Amino acid sequence: MAHLIDISASPVSATMFLLLVVCCSQAMGDLLHITHAPGYMKFVQHPIKDLPASDIPKMISHSLGLPSGEMSWNGMLQGSLFKRPKANVIVTLVGHDDMDKTPLNPKSLAKYIVHNDVPFVDIEQVTHNFKRTLFGSTPLMVELLADNANIDVKSWHEIFKKLPSTRQKLNDRLLENNSVLNQFDIGTLNISHSADAALLEELQMIRNIMEKLKSNPGYLKSKTPDFYSFTISGLKDVAQHHGGESSQVASATKLLNEFIDKMTSEFRQLYKDGVMVEVLVTKPIHGVLVRKARSLMEADTQNTATVSQVSAWKKANIAASYGDEYPAIFNIILWGMIILAVALFIISHGIWNMDPGRDSVIYRMTSQRLKKE
Repeated sequence: MAHLIDISASPVSATMFLLLVVCCSQAMGDLLHITHAPGYMKFVQHPIKDLPASDIPKMISHSLGLPSGEMSWNGMLQGSLFKRPKANVIVTLVGHDDMDKTPLNPKSLAKYIVHNDVPFVDIEQVTHNFKRTLFGSTPLMVELLADNANIDVKSWHEIFKKLPSTRQKLNDRLLENNSVLNQFDIGTLNISHSADAALLEELQMIRNIMEKLKSNPGYLKSKTPDFYSFTISGLKDVAQHHGGESSQVASATKLLNEFIDKMTSEFRQLYKDGVMVEVLVTKPIHGVLVRKARSLMEADTQNTATVSQVSAWKKANIAASYGDEYPAIFNIILWGMIILAVALFIISHGIWNMDPGRDSVIYRMTSQRLKKE
């Protein structure tokens, strides 16, 4: 039996109830901000359900026109069949436990609550779709991941591999005139503090990538779509060292808002508004579950791992999983065999029951020889 709550008795109580629902919904789960999308990309402001985390890679693939699994979320419409964004940029920002008190609010077209049906968003699904669909080409893909010692940039293009990746080199880069320190107001953040410097170094690496794109516009003119994935985890470190309600966290949040707004504006200029930019704000996962970084060029390693995995499946008597193309290939082979079998039966039946009379080819070929003799 359903229980209904009557909120019509008082407009004040109704308002309080709605505010309570909104606040609870914002506190539950992560948030995905759509900071920019072309006009032909349509988004529903109030979808009927929250965005599953497992649907985010599918949403990115669908937006670029790449084949992917079916989405259960109805927040993004198909839009134009003849126009697709030239690039997609997703920024994954790892927050902290007190994120609700100092929320990240970049300028966005829409934002959606993310239902964490999986531990983390698997961006590797998008790179896998690129490899499978754009086989033989080298699309512009850049992935940024950070750890305690390095900030790793993974790409097929050499220009990004030459960027400084160690923390020390990036710290030295922050002291230059055109660094993040001189382009943004860092507030109470201090570069001499390791946690503050970690956040600034991650932002500086993104700025370095943007500068490379601006100085090499030829890379943006390829026929294949481009994909960028930036992971920023420095805000979590700032909150752990200074506290979630500290002035440093407030300054870091303000800095990130300004940084994301400027980054979105620059990507719009680079791609002439033909780019889609998302910011995924996640809370930290407490435990030992982490995402293992992997290079974009590990095809051979993946194949070796797949062979060993299949061997293990055979020993364990477990059926191997099938790809997305399996239903189409299965139907093509099945119906092709059925059509060929039916055609062979009809042809054989016709030849078997053919009357070798005067109108047949057999009679014409043999009758000429008989007349000559």
